[in-house]
Amino acid sequence: MTIDRDKLIIEHYQSGLSLVATGKKVGVGGTTVTRVLKKHGVDLRTMKGAWKNRGTNDIDAQKVIAEYKAGESILKLSKQYDVSRNKISLCLTEAGVELRTLAEQRNNRPLVNVDHLLLNGDYSIKSIMKTHNVGKSTAVRFRDESEVTTHAGHLDIDTDVLIDQHVNQGINVYALSRIYNCDCVPLIKRLGAHYTPDTNKSGLNDAVGEFLQSLNVAFIENTRKIIAPLELDFYFPGKKIAIEMNGIYWHTEVSGRKNRTYHLNKLKLCQAQNIDLVSFTDEDWYANPEICKSMIRHRLGLSETSVYARSCKRVTVDNTVGKKFFIDNHISGHARAAFYIGLEYKDELVACVSLGTPRFDKSADYELIRFATKTNTVVVGGFSKMLKGVDGSVMTFSDKMYGTGGVYAKAGFKWIGSTPCGYRYTKQNKTYNRMQFQKHKLPQKLKTFNPDLTEWKNMQLNGYDRIWDCGHLKWIKDS
Repeated sequence: MTIDRDKLIIEHYQSGLSLVATGKKVGVGGTTVTRVLKKHGVDLRTMKGAWKNRGTNDIDAQKVIAEYKAGESILKLSKQYDVSRNKISLCLTEAGVELRTLAEQRNNRPLVNVDHLLLNGDYSIKSIMKTHNVGKSTAVRFRDESEVTTHAGHLDIDTDVLIDQHVNQGINVYALSRIYNCDCVPLIKRLGAHYTPDTNKSGLNDAVGEFLQSLNVAFIENTRKIIAPLELDFYFPGKKIAIEMNGIYWHTEVSGRKNRTYHLNKLKLCQAQNIDLVSFTDEDWYANPEICKSMIRHRLGLSETSVYARSCKRVTVDNTVGKKFFIDNHISGHARAAFYIGLEYKDELVACVSLGTPRFDKSADYELIRFATKTNTVVVGGFSKMLKGVDGSVMTFSDKMYGTGGVYAKAGFKWIGSTPCGYRYTKQNKTYNRMQFQKHKLPQKLKTFNPDLTEWKNMQLNGYDRIWDCGHLKWIKDS
């Protein structure tokens, strides 16, 4: 049996197989193969000799040479013929073909389909690589070189008008992308030397910074010293409060390279130093500036109006009135609910909660859907007063992007867990609830749908990105 095994090892090795490949054929390790070969006086090949011994007889050399001269890369040829790159290189050099230099290879790589990218607003390096099957350097070259500027001409925009809007009128690129219903990148390319590199972020931060200065509370801007190496946009050392303004484009998974735990990790770094972090997106600020300002004032203890719950009347609120109240005063707007309870002060609705049947956890009798006070108004004890008389247990969720849910703890709720980080889909600097794009809904919602791909892959093919949050805290209050 040993003699037969040794004979097989010698035959396989002398046929050109490596030590490891020979061992796999016979069912032994490479060390055993080496010992058997030495025992029988078989000369072991050097690494250089091993490559030469493998030969190139099992591939069509003429076809490989023709395809290489036509511009195909060694990497793609190796994949096409299911052999190593070294073997393709050996085939070419043995035939006297001069291999291209690295610079020549770069120039030989195909450009991506620019029109497709412009239509889908898909300018991330990873997406270009995956969608168009090109290497990273080709994708970077597309992003950085002048051919992009040329193709940006497909946008029906007067360049002189665009420059005037950006330079003279001070409209940042994010706002311009909303005006022209396109992605930021082609606008940046069109502006060329007239573009201020940090405009997309600083335009937002300047507006927020101007508002914060009006509050007359000392703060530090754009500091990396608090939670190094990460940056905090605005930090109030006297209050231990930080404000983050997250531009959607720069904080998405693909375009901004912010993975699912980026924002959560930043929150944890702040919590480790007892810093209260509040994070807004630019969409939050531009769509609801007064609500954002009200939330910041409240967090800093600077709300303009303060009333006590004992001075308010608890009332049942009409659905239409409740819906409008949350649209006007809640950062997330209105959400469907079964009934509304509010507080009136001098015949004006100053606080409201909405409740309904639990959507995700059936262990409680009710789910608190929304809670808000009128902007720039604090109602001391108002939340507890509105919930009095609710017959049954109540559960709710608080968004960790905006706070720690302290109001629930003060009202007697118990923290019972946290949800994983969630996400919203984004396209052209707008966000969409991911529930709208569950995979079974995609055939009716997307222009291009492949049932063999995941929901996320299908969304990427249609020009969508996604932005992650920090997850939610889950609370419950027994009856």
